[in-house]
Amino acid sequence: MEYVPLGIVLLVVAAGLCAVLIGMMARHLLVPPRMTDGKAIYLLKRFSPEDLGLPYEPIDFTVDDTASRPFGRSIRIAAWLIPAHVPSSRTVMIVHGYSDAKVGGIAWAPVWRSMGWNVLAVDLRAHGESGGRHSTGGYYERDDLDQVIDLFRNTRPRLAQDFAIFGVSLGAACAAAVGARREDLFAVVMESPYADYRIAVRAHGRRLAMPLEWAYDLAFRVAERFARARFSEVRPVDLIPEVHCPLLVIHAGKDTFVSPDEIARIGRVVEGRGEQMLSKHVVIGEVQHTMGLLKDPQAYRETLQAFVREIDQSLRTVTAWEATCHG
Repeated sequence: MEYVPLGIVLLVVAAGLCAVLIGMMARHLLVPPRMTDGKAIYLLKRFSPEDLGLPYEPIDFTVDDTASRPFGRSIRIAAWLIPAHVPSSRTVMIVHGYSDAKVGGIAWAPVWRSMGWNVLAVDLRAHGESGGRHSTGGYYERDDLDQVIDLFRNTRPRLAQDFAIFGVSLGAACAAAVGARREDLFAVVMESPYADYRIAVRAHGRRLAMPLEWAYDLAFRVAERFARARFSEVRPVDLIPEVHCPLLVIHAGKDTFVSPDEIARIGRVVEGRGEQMLSKHVVIGEVQHTMGLLKDPQAYRETLQAFVREIDQSLRTVTAWEATCHG
């Protein structure tokens, strides 16, 4: 009877364990923990806009699931519509971050509502109450949000004369991806965006103290293949120059997910968009990822308001110039 050397057995077992770990990491990347009502109450102390004193209307959008092609399936995108204080033709879509949901995104709703905007808070695919099997870093999410905007404009045209997107972290990547393909947006605002999804995944793994950092790239590739998504196509640092509308990027100065080098890199890209398209990059010091609003809500509101006011001013200037030319 022949015996297999112990060293070979140990290598096979180790390889098997590594494969299982990489598979688990890939699955965690694609299938984030859902934000349930119970979880929202425990973590956020709310489970609907009513808990913030905001009136709202639940809305469902049925969109084609481009991830299921050629089978032609559809998925549900759940949303809340929060009206402005007074009737308004302006709506901002709030897009939450990874493993969050619209219940987290509405933290920014009072600010926008106080500025006279309706708020459309959505659940990304594979998050909250929306359908979809996998979270794909914006790759398929951009298709979902693109369709949601069209559906909203078709069904509620009076609310969508001006339409903006406010994205948080992963949502910021989605916002840039949509802004890079549409030319009818009023503005895109990116809160705490990362430069590259791959780098963000590593940062998330380190924060969770996950072992085998060398396995992140392998897990990333496995996730891409399994979901049939190309995360490299939705890197915010590449998409920012392609956004067709005014852009505001807000970063946290002490962000543990986005390094100072990434923040500086994104800042250079924003600056590189040139003078023809309004572009601003704001860094709020001494705050963590997505926490700029909590540090000074009034200053945060003033930043948004000044940005919107500058867009309005430029639009009035263009309108006056066109009237003069045609007059």
